[in-house]
Amino acid sequence: MMKDRLLLSEVYSGVDELAIARGCENGYVLVRRQSKTNETGVVIKVWLKCDHWGVYKGEPKVRRTGSKKFGCEFELIGKYERSCGGWKLCEVNNEHNHQGAEKLGGHPYAMRLNESKTHLVEQLSNQNMLPRDVLAAIKDQNPDNVSNLRSIYNCDN
Repeated sequence: MMKDRLLLSEVYSGVDELAIARGCENGYVLVRRQSKTNETGVVIKVWLKCDHWGVYKGEPKVRRTGSKKFGCEFELIGKYERSCGGWKLCEVNNEHNHQGAEKLGGHPYAMRLNESKTHLVEQLSNQNMLPRDVLAAIKDQNPDNVSNLRSIYNCDN
């Protein structure tokens, strides 16, 4: 069993930022399992799970297929605290039943572009810059970025 090294005492500006940054740092990808909104539609509580949660329910097929699901029970709850103006984490189960990945290069969730990178892609595309050059500009800004050309093309649409 592997414990995730998240700092539960910190205050975060956003849950998605937290899920991608902290999870990827530790070799895990955290995804939103569920969220709760208040009367005005603002998200106030989020359940974060390891992307390996659940059990594969597929039926036998002719083709051999794989699954990322193998029952990891890691779970955190993010609650918006009005008093501090940010998100705090509550621990539900802080143990993974698998090792963290050394590199997340091929993982779709890790390849996503955040809001600022999406805005940069739009700006550079409007200047008729080639997608490969846009990707190079993003990688220059952040060498740890694992996005690929498909992420750039998806952002353009």
